[in-house]
Amino acid sequence: MRKNGRTAAGTQRWKCTDCAMTQSFPRRDHTEQATFLAFIDYVLGKSTQGQLDGTTTGRSTRRRFAWCWDVPIPPLAVTGEIYDQLFIDGIYLPYKWVLLTAVNQRGEVVARQWAARENAAAYTALLKDLPPPMLITCDGAGGALAALHAVWGKDAPPVQRCLIHVHRNNIRDLTNQPKTAAGQALKALSKRLLKIRTLDHAAAWTALLAQFHSQYTHC
Repeated sequence: MRKNGRTAAGTQRWKCTDCAMTQSFPRRDHTEQATFLAFIDYVLGKSTQGQLDGTTTGRSTRRRFAWCWDVPIPPLAVTGEIYDQLFIDGIYLPYKWVLLTAVNQRGEVVARQWAARENAAAYTALLKDLPPPMLITCDGAGGALAALHAVWGKDAPPVQRCLIHVHRNNIRDLTNQPKTAAGQALKALSKRLLKIRTLDHAAAWTALLAQFHSQYTHC
């Protein structure tokens, strides 16, 4: 058989040189790959199912993506590497699910755990197969802190609070527009936390914090 143009759908058509019969051979693997890539874009994007298929229900999109939810997820290999730093946190998803992840200093996910909520049991399951790193960075949630000692005991690493979570907590208490001079100064200090990159930056911030205490703390 030899190539003989393409079908209306764009599939390569083949023609037999003896009997002139034509036939096409759809590449199912290519079709599934394109569908799965579209599914990943949907999961990570902001479009609704209805927007993808141009309807109000999104029914055809759900049928198209149905098998993608059942693709097996390969397990993460436990290498035994002792990491300089691990970032642990939870990502909340629809239908009351949270995905806990442990990410190393290179930005690689080294452990993951599905859970109904962030608690000590869920974080224990996340960390149980990992050796203790040199440092843990987290949001300071009680469940995460309890899991560190449950898994590693006296070998539990020191904990560094995530500065972004610290700033978010400060804004929750101060609001975005503090009314008092002390509140405005504290908000400015909180924003400077996010710009600390070196020990010199940290020393300068500590000096500003001491100045804040001397100005606004009254015994």
